[in-house]
Amino acid sequence: MRLRLLTALQLSRSYHQQHYANISSDPRYEIPRVKATVSHVNLEFSEYSVFNILDKLKPTATGLDGLPVWFIRMAFPWIAGPVRHIFNLSYRTSLVPVQWMRSCITPVPTIAHPVECKDFRPISVTPVLSRVMERFIVRSDLHPVLVHPDLSRLFSDRFAFRPSGSTTAALIYLFHQLTHLLQKYEYVHLISLDLSKAFDSVKHSTLG
Repeated sequence: MRLRLLTALQLSRSYHQQHYANISSDPRYEIPRVKATVSHVNLEFSEYSVFNILDKLKPTATGLDGLPVWFIRMAFPWIAGPVRHIFNLSYRTSLVPVQWMRSCITPVPTIAHPVECKDFRPISVTPVLSRVMERFIVRSDLHPVLVHPDLSRLFSDRFAFRPSGSTTAALIYLFHQLTHLLQKYEYVHLISLDLSKAFDSVKHSTLG
Protein backbone atom coordinates (compact mmCIF):
# COMPACT_ATOMS: atom_id res chain seq x y z
CA MET A 1 0.00 0.00 0.00
CA ARG A 2 2.81 2.36 0.93
CA LEU A 3 4.66 1.56 -2.31
CA ARG A 4 1.54 2.32 -4.35
CA LEU A 5 1.09 5.62 -2.55
CA LEU A 6 4.71 6.64 -3.16
CA THR A 7 4.42 5.67 -6.82
CA ALA A 8 1.22 7.72 -7.18
CA LEU A 9 2.88 10.73 -5.56
CA GLN A 10 5.91 10.44 -7.84
CA LEU A 11 3.69 10.22 -10.94
CA SER A 12 1.65 13.21 -9.75
CA ARG A 13 4.79 15.27 -9.13
CA SER A 14 6.22 14.30 -12.52
CA TYR A 15 2.96 15.32 -14.22
CA HIS A 16 2.92 18.71 -12.52
CA GLN A 17 6.59 19.35 -13.31
CA GLN A 18 5.96 18.58 -16.97
CA HIS A 19 2.94 20.92 -16.92
CA TYR A 20 4.96 23.81 -15.48
CA ALA A 21 7.87 23.08 -17.83
CA ASN A 22 5.52 23.29 -20.82
CA ILE A 23 3.89 26.59 -19.86
CA SER A 24 7.22 28.14 -18.85
CA SER A 25 9.10 27.19 -22.01
CA ASP A 26 9.33 29.45 -25.03
CA PRO A 27 10.61 27.67 -28.17
CA ARG A 28 11.10 31.07 -29.82
CA TYR A 29 13.26 32.40 -27.00
CA GLU A 30 16.34 34.28 -28.13
CA ILE A 31 19.16 35.29 -25.81
CA PRO A 32 18.98 39.12 -25.52
CA ARG A 33 21.95 41.16 -26.59
CA VAL A 34 24.25 42.35 -23.82
CA LYS A 35 23.58 45.99 -22.98
CA ALA A 36 26.40 48.51 -23.12
CA THR A 37 26.12 49.19 -19.38
CA VAL A 38 27.15 45.61 -18.61
CA SER A 39 30.77 46.44 -19.36
CA HIS A 40 30.88 48.70 -16.30
CA VAL A 41 31.50 46.07 -13.63
CA ASN A 42 30.89 47.32 -10.10
CA LEU A 43 31.10 44.06 -8.20
CA GLU A 44 34.15 41.92 -7.58
CA PHE A 45 33.71 38.72 -5.60
CA SER A 46 36.57 38.16 -3.20
CA GLU A 47 37.63 34.72 -2.04
CA TYR A 48 37.12 35.78 1.57
CA SER A 49 33.52 36.94 0.96
CA VAL A 50 32.69 33.67 -0.81
CA PHE A 51 34.47 31.70 1.94
CA ASN A 52 32.48 33.57 4.59
CA ILE A 53 29.03 33.08 3.04
CA LEU A 54 29.62 29.39 2.23
CA ASP A 55 30.68 28.83 5.83
CA LYS A 56 27.38 30.30 7.09
CA LEU A 57 24.99 28.55 4.72
CA LYS A 58 21.76 27.47 6.38
CA PRO A 59 19.97 24.18 5.59
CA THR A 60 17.97 24.53 2.39
CA ALA A 61 16.64 22.40 -0.47
CA THR A 62 19.08 20.87 -2.94
CA GLY A 63 18.83 21.83 -6.62
CA LEU A 64 19.12 19.62 -9.68
CA ASP A 65 22.91 19.89 -9.60
CA GLY A 66 22.84 17.50 -6.63
CA LEU A 67 25.11 19.62 -4.41
CA PRO A 68 23.54 19.72 -0.92
CA VAL A 69 24.33 22.39 1.66
CA TRP A 70 26.11 19.94 3.99
CA PHE A 71 28.59 19.03 1.23
CA ILE A 72 29.22 22.66 0.27
CA ARG A 73 29.82 23.61 3.91
CA MET A 74 32.21 20.68 4.33
CA ALA A 75 34.16 21.48 1.15
CA PHE A 76 34.11 25.30 1.27
CA PRO A 77 37.77 25.69 2.41
CA TRP A 78 38.85 24.04 -0.87
CA ILE A 79 36.16 25.30 -3.28
CA ALA A 80 35.91 28.97 -2.22
CA GLY A 81 38.57 29.96 -4.77
CA PRO A 82 37.07 28.14 -7.79
CA VAL A 83 33.55 29.28 -6.86
CA ARG A 84 34.80 32.88 -6.66
CA HIS A 85 36.26 32.53 -10.18
CA ILE A 86 32.93 31.20 -11.53
CA PHE A 87 30.99 34.03 -9.83
CA ASN A 88 33.26 36.73 -11.29
CA LEU A 89 33.29 35.17 -14.76
CA SER A 90 29.50 34.89 -14.79
CA TYR A 91 29.05 38.46 -13.56
CA ARG A 92 31.48 39.98 -16.07
CA THR A 93 30.11 38.13 -19.09
CA SER A 94 26.41 38.35 -18.06
CA LEU A 95 26.12 34.60 -18.61
CA VAL A 96 24.66 32.18 -16.08
CA PRO A 97 25.88 28.56 -16.15
CA VAL A 98 23.26 26.33 -17.77
CA GLN A 99 23.23 24.04 -14.72
CA TRP A 100 22.23 26.98 -12.52
CA MET A 101 19.21 27.84 -14.66
CA ARG A 102 17.62 24.42 -14.25
CA SER A 103 15.28 24.00 -11.32
CA CYS A 104 13.19 21.37 -9.61
CA ILE A 105 9.52 22.36 -9.36
CA THR A 106 7.48 21.23 -6.37
CA PRO A 107 3.69 21.77 -6.63
CA VAL A 108 2.16 23.09 -3.40
CA PRO A 109 -1.68 23.02 -3.06
CA THR A 110 -3.35 26.42 -2.75
CA ILE A 111 -6.78 24.97 -1.83
CA ALA A 112 -7.96 22.17 0.46
CA HIS A 113 -8.82 19.68 -2.29
CA PRO A 114 -6.78 20.42 -5.44
CA VAL A 115 -7.91 18.81 -8.68
CA GLU A 116 -6.25 20.67 -11.55
CA CYS A 117 -2.72 21.97 -12.03
CA LYS A 118 -3.96 25.54 -11.52
CA ASP A 119 -4.86 24.55 -7.95
CA PHE A 120 -1.15 24.26 -7.15
CA ARG A 121 1.54 26.89 -6.69
CA PRO A 122 4.88 25.91 -8.23
CA ILE A 123 7.89 26.24 -5.94
CA SER A 124 11.02 26.38 -8.07
CA VAL A 125 14.26 25.24 -6.40
CA THR A 126 17.46 26.32 -8.14
CA PRO A 127 20.98 25.12 -7.20
CA VAL A 128 22.37 26.41 -3.91
CA LEU A 129 25.35 28.19 -5.52
CA SER A 130 23.00 29.97 -7.92
CA ARG A 131 21.03 31.33 -4.97
CA VAL A 132 24.23 32.37 -3.21
CA MET A 133 25.38 34.42 -6.20
CA GLU A 134 21.91 35.93 -6.62
CA ARG A 135 22.00 37.08 -2.99
CA PHE A 136 25.41 38.68 -3.54
CA ILE A 137 24.22 40.65 -6.57
CA VAL A 138 20.93 41.77 -4.98
CA ARG A 139 22.76 43.11 -1.93
CA SER A 140 25.54 44.86 -3.85
CA ASP A 141 23.73 46.15 -6.96
CA LEU A 142 19.98 46.27 -6.31
CA HIS A 143 19.58 47.31 -2.67
CA PRO A 144 21.79 50.45 -2.99
CA VAL A 145 19.62 51.68 -5.87
CA LEU A 146 16.37 51.10 -3.99
CA VAL A 147 17.54 53.02 -0.90
CA HIS A 148 19.52 55.76 -2.67
CA PRO A 149 18.21 59.21 -1.55
CA ASP A 150 17.86 60.42 -5.15
CA LEU A 151 16.02 57.31 -6.34
CA SER A 152 14.16 55.92 -3.33
CA ARG A 153 11.08 58.08 -4.04
CA LEU A 154 10.70 56.31 -7.39
CA PHE A 155 10.36 52.98 -5.58
CA SER A 156 8.27 54.10 -2.62
CA ASP A 157 5.38 51.88 -3.73
CA ARG A 158 7.56 48.88 -4.64
CA PHE A 159 8.08 46.14 -2.08
CA ALA A 160 9.88 43.32 -3.87
CA PHE A 161 13.65 42.80 -3.44
CA ARG A 162 13.83 45.46 -0.73
CA PRO A 163 15.51 44.86 2.65
CA SER A 164 12.25 45.61 4.49
CA GLY A 165 9.83 44.74 1.68
CA SER A 166 7.18 42.05 1.98
CA THR A 167 3.57 41.29 1.07
CA THR A 168 2.62 42.47 4.56
CA ALA A 169 4.29 45.85 3.94
CA ALA A 170 2.47 46.11 0.61
CA LEU A 171 -0.91 45.48 2.27
CA ILE A 172 -0.19 48.03 5.01
CA TYR A 173 0.73 50.62 2.37
CA LEU A 174 -2.44 49.86 0.39
CA PHE A 175 -4.76 50.14 3.39
CA HIS A 176 -3.01 53.32 4.49
CA GLN A 177 -3.59 54.90 1.07
CA LEU A 178 -7.25 53.80 1.03
CA THR A 179 -7.88 55.14 4.52
CA HIS A 180 -6.25 58.46 3.64
CA LEU A 181 -8.34 58.82 0.46
CA LEU A 182 -11.60 57.90 2.23
CA GLN A 183 -11.04 60.80 4.60
CA LYS A 184 -11.22 63.16 1.63
CA TYR A 185 -13.63 61.38 -0.73
CA GLU A 186 -16.97 59.62 -0.31
CA TYR A 187 -15.79 56.47 -2.05
CA VAL A 188 -12.65 55.11 -3.73
CA HIS A 189 -12.25 52.74 -6.68
CA LEU A 190 -9.66 49.99 -6.28
CA ILE A 191 -8.58 48.11 -9.41
CA SER A 192 -6.71 44.87 -8.74
CA LEU A 193 -4.95 42.90 -11.47
CA ASP A 194 -3.87 39.27 -11.21
CA LEU A 195 -0.45 39.04 -12.87
CA SER A 196 0.38 35.57 -11.52
CA LYS A 197 0.71 34.20 -15.08
CA ALA A 198 2.48 37.23 -16.53
CA PHE A 199 5.86 35.53 -16.90
CA ASP A 200 4.32 32.48 -18.56
CA SER A 201 3.50 34.51 -21.67
CA VAL A 202 5.83 37.50 -21.54
CA LYS A 203 7.87 38.20 -24.68
CA HIS A 204 11.50 37.84 -23.70
CA SER A 205 12.64 39.71 -26.80
CA THR A 206 10.72 42.77 -25.60
CA LEU A 207 12.41 42.66 -22.20
CA GLY A 208 15.81 42.33 -23.87
